[in-house]
Amino acid sequence: MKNLSVLVLVFIIHFWISSGNLAPYAINAPSLKQTACGNILNIDESNFRDTFKLLDSQKRQEGGVVYRRMLYPLIAYPFMINFGFYYGGLLATLIIYIGTIFLIHYLCKKHFSKNIAFIANLLFVTYPGIFYWSGQPFSYVLIVPCSILSFLLLLSIKENNTLKKDLFIALCLGFLSTAYDILPFYLTASIFLLIFLRKFFTITPFIILSILPLALVVLVEQKYYKIPFNNSNVGVYANIFNAYFNLEAYQTYLFILKKYPITLWNNFLHSNMTFIPILFLGLFLKNSIFANNQKLNLSIASKALIFSVFLVFSFNNLAPAYEGWQMRGNWIARIYQPIFPAMVFFILKYFHKNFNIRSIASVFLFLTVIANTLIIWSPFADLNYPLQHYYNFYQTKNPNSLKTNLDKFGRTPVKFCKNALLEVKLNKERKNRIKIKRQKRMKRKLKSQH
Repeated sequence: MKNLSVLVLVFIIHFWISSGNLAPYAINAPSLKQTACGNILNIDESNFRDTFKLLDSQKRQEGGVVYRRMLYPLIAYPFMINFGFYYGGLLATLIIYIGTIFLIHYLCKKHFSKNIAFIANLLFVTYPGIFYWSGQPFSYVLIVPCSILSFLLLLSIKENNTLKKDLFIALCLGFLSTAYDILPFYLTASIFLLIFLRKFFTITPFIILSILPLALVVLVEQKYYKIPFNNSNVGVYANIFNAYFNLEAYQTYLFILKKYPITLWNNFLHSNMTFIPILFLGLFLKNSIFANNQKLNLSIASKALIFSVFLVFSFNNLAPAYEGWQMRGNWIARIYQPIFPAMVFFILKYFHKNFNIRSIASVFLFLTVIANTLIIWSPFADLNYPLQHYYNFYQTKNPNSLKTNLDKFGRTPVKFCKNALLEVKLNKERKNRIKIKRQKRMKRKLKSQH
C-alpha cells in the first residue's frame, strides 16, 4: 500500500499542476473565459455548464451540443451544488480518478502481480492524456476511466458463456457511452468479438441494449426538455457518410489517398501523446521478431478494439471531400484516444511475462514515464518541446495558443478567493425564491378551492 500511496500523491501533484491557468485544454484554446477567482476556462465552458443547468432546473442556452453526455454531470452534480460548477467539478474529477487508481491496483494485483499493478498505475499517473482534460469540469474527464471500464467489458465477453451476462455487458457498455462518444469504438469491437466467438444470435440484442441507454437519454431530453438530437456534432458524421455517395467529390480523391498513410501514423502517435504508442509498438515488434517460440499474442479484445478504431479512422479520413467541419487530418487525433487500453494491456502482459528490471524493455518503460512526466510538467515549468505534444493531441487554430496564454495569464494552478463560493450562495438564494413563490401559489390555489 506504500507504493500505491506514493502513486496517488504523484497523481494529486500532477492534477494540481494541470489545473487553474495551467489546464492544457483551456490554454490550448485561442479564446478563453475566466472564473470569479481568475481561473481560466475553455471557450466551450457554456456548453458543459448547460448540462449542469439542465439537472439543476436553471435557464440554459438553446442549441447546446453536449446534452447527451450526461454521465459526468450526474456524478458531479452533488459536488457542483455544494462547491460550484468549477470547484465542485474538479473535486468530483479528482475522486473519480483516485477511484480508478484503486480499481487498477486491485484488478492488476488479482490477475497479474504487485509489480504489474505498480507499472499499470505508474503509466496511469504519468499519462498526459488524463491531465489534458482534468483541469476543466467537463465530460471529457471520463474518457480515460470509461475507456478502461469498456475495455474490461470487452475482456469479459470472451470469458462469459451465457446470453444473460453478455446482454448485461451490453447495457453496461451503453451506460458508459452516455459519458462520451466511445460507443462507435467499443460497440464495433464487441461485434467483432461476438463474431469471433461464434455468438451470432447474441449480436442483434447486444447492439440494441448497447444503444438503449443513450437512446433513453436522447428521448427524455427531447420529450421533457425539447432538446433536439441533431446538432453540429452529430451532423458532421451525416456529412461524411453522404460524401461516399457523391460521385463528383471523387475528383480529388487521389490527393486524399496520398495523405492517408502519414495521417494514420500521426494520429496513432498523437492520439496518446506519442510515447505510450512508441513503447507499445517497440515491445510488439520485439516480441514478434525476437521472441522465438514464446511469442506473446495480442488479446482478441485488443485486436478487436485496435481494428475498430482503425475502421472509424478510415471512415473519417477516406471520405471524399465534403462541406462543413472536417473530421479528417492530423488536427483532431484526440478522438482516437480510447485505443489506449489495448496498448497498455499488451504492455502489462509483456512485463508480466518478461519482467526484468535490468532489461532493455524496462529502460524503455522508464524513458516513457520520464517523457510523459515532462509533458505534464511542461506548462508549469515552461518546457517548450514537451508542451508541443499537448498541441499535437488537439491542434487548435492557433499553434501558439499554449505559450501565449501561459505568458498572458501566468503559470498558476487552481486559485481560490473570497468569491469562490459566490455562485453556490446565489444559486441557493435563487432556489429559495423559487420555493417561496411555489408556496405562495399553492396557498392561493388552496384558498380559491375553498
